[in-house]
Amino acid sequence: MDRPFLDYLILNIMQSFGTERSVSAGYHLLKGKRSSQTIQDGIVFHISSFFGLFPKLSNNEYLNRIEQLKKDDLIRETDEANTYSITVQGNQLLKQQLNQTPIPSSLNGWLYRDETDRFWLRFSLFVQSLSHIAHNATSFIPVTTEREVQMFVKSYLFSIRYSKEQLTSQMYKELETIFCMLDEIEASILLHRLTSFQRTGLTVEQCAQVLHLDKDYVYIKFVAILHSIMSTILNEDSRYPILSGLMQGMKNNYNLTSSTQTTFNYWQKGYTLDEIATVRELKASTIEDHIVEIALNVPDFDLSPFLKVQDLERIHDTMTRLNTHKLKRIKEALHDEYSYFQIRLALALSKERV
Repeated sequence: MDRPFLDYLILNIMQSFGTERSVSAGYHLLKGKRSSQTIQDGIVFHISSFFGLFPKLSNNEYLNRIEQLKKDDLIRETDEANTYSITVQGNQLLKQQLNQTPIPSSLNGWLYRDETDRFWLRFSLFVQSLSHIAHNATSFIPVTTEREVQMFVKSYLFSIRYSKEQLTSQMYKELETIFCMLDEIEASILLHRLTSFQRTGLTVEQCAQVLHLDKDYVYIKFVAILHSIMSTILNEDSRYPILSGLMQGMKNNYNLTSSTQTTFNYWQKGYTLDEIATVRELKASTIEDHIVEIALNVPDFDLSPFLKVQDLERIHDTMTRLNTHKLKRIKEALHDEYSYFQIRLALALSKERV
């Protein structure tokens, strides 16, 4: 791989956006910006799996990658400000690279955005703790200094009604099942990263050096491994009685951000948007953002208080006819009869995103 794997993620995002979004939209997606526009972009353009994968990515670093892609003739500026399109050469290179190193299908940044790091800390500390217990070693330096994680794992270990032998045997079976579902590279990455008795886990950068792989690619693979494990545990918790306990308190019902969940709770109690804004001391536009997020994530959310069926069909037809997701173009084509809020709601239920 002659360039960072991050470049291919950026190219993939640009390919998905076409010329519908500015170059900053891709940055906000990778950073995990909690705006309704970024959330909607991820879902509408089928790239929500990239949401929040690089929370520490600086704007300068991102723009430097854009400049390099432009210099290499993989993207070019369009007539619209701050907007790029992927070139033929860029499309060819992306296709070639993704054939060699495909983006893992288990990757789901939006679904597990708030839980991936917490699960890893719990999982890695639990494995480390159990490994030392198995060797009768009561003192060790924990892999994380986060007090909340330490207290959780300690409490969880004491709550398990297994003997030491039963616990280590059951955990071995569950880990063996997990490793069997991974490919060779994934299994190697996970094994290298875990800390156990008299063995210190490696960082992502160290794993990349040992495996002679790009560090961004190793990072993406590692995150996808965690997402795959979390998904497996959630869907087959009866097969993982020990590991499933590490997921305690991690999922809300509809995958909403915490502030939006609060707004949804008020909405379900019969509060109007204005009443919610007043009670929560938030701007009306912020509550509208929450409603859009709810519409994107809650199945069968009733839009009738905001749009009639014929309104939805009209907006969808206009979007299809213009072949665009740009709110301004849709709004102008409909002679400003609908607000941006209403168009965004219609977009949230667009058949094209399903």
